[in-house]
Amino acid sequence: MSIVEVIKADEVTCAEMNQRDGCQCIRVSFKKNKDRFLNLDTSCSDKNLYENVLKAYNSLIGKIVAVNCWDPEKEPGLYSNSDWFKDMRVLNDDESISAHISAKGFCEVCGIADGLLNYSKGAKGKWLHYSCKFNREGSKKSKSNGCLKQIAVPNILIEVNTNVVFADGSINTVLKLSDGTKKTINIKVFDRNLAITKKAKSLIGEKVKTTCWDPINEPGKWSSLGYFNDIDKII
Repeated sequence: MSIVEVIKADEVTCAEMNQRDGCQCIRVSFKKNKDRFLNLDTSCSDKNLYENVLKAYNSLIGKIVAVNCWDPEKEPGLYSNSDWFKDMRVLNDDESISAHISAKGFCEVCGIADGLLNYSKGAKGKWLHYSCKFNREGSKKSKSNGCLKQIAVPNILIEVNTNVVFADGSINTVLKLSDGTKKTINIKVFDRNLAITKKAKSLIGEKVKTTCWDPINEPGKWSSLGYFNDIDKII
C-alpha cells in the first residue's frame, strides 16, 4: 500500500457516524476541503470501539490536521480519489509535540497522531492513547465476561471542575451532580485528550448518566469510589 496525503493542512469542523457504500463510517468535515470518510469496518476490528473512535475524532474539532489515505500500489487513487482516509496527524508548532508524533506515529486504535500516545504495545513499536487502550481492553473483557459496565443513577450535572490534584499527585476532572454526589475521571489514564472533560462541560445543566467499568470478580472496585470513564445526556 502507498500512503497518499489527501489534505496537507485544514481545520476539522465536524465528525459524525455515517453510512457509505454499505459500510459503517466516520464522516469528518473540514473548513476548506470536502468531507472525508473513515471505513470503520476495515480500520477497526471491534465494533464495540466504533463510538470510542468517533470520540477521538470529535476531539480534533477546531484543530489543524494533515490527512492521509492508503492506495494499493497497482491501483493509485482507488481510495484517495473516492474521499476515503486512513489516518490524521495534528499539526503543531510545538517542537516537542512534533518530535513525539514523528517518533510514535499514529494510534493503533483510532488512527490519530496528536502527541498524546503514551502506551506502547510490545516491542513492535505500536503506540496507543491510554483511553484507546482502556476502551479496547474493556471491550475484550466485556466479551469474555471479564468486567461489568456500571451505570450511575441519572442526575443533573451542576459543575465540572478541572485540574483537580489528588493526594497521589494525579490530575482529575471532578463532576458535581444535583444529588450532591461527585464523579471523577483520571486525566492521565482515561482522558488524555480531554475529550470526556470537554463533553462534560457541554452537558452542564443537563440530566446525565455516567458509566464505569468494574472487574467482574470485584464489583464496585472503581464505581464505588466515584470514578467514571464516560458521560452521556439522558434523552
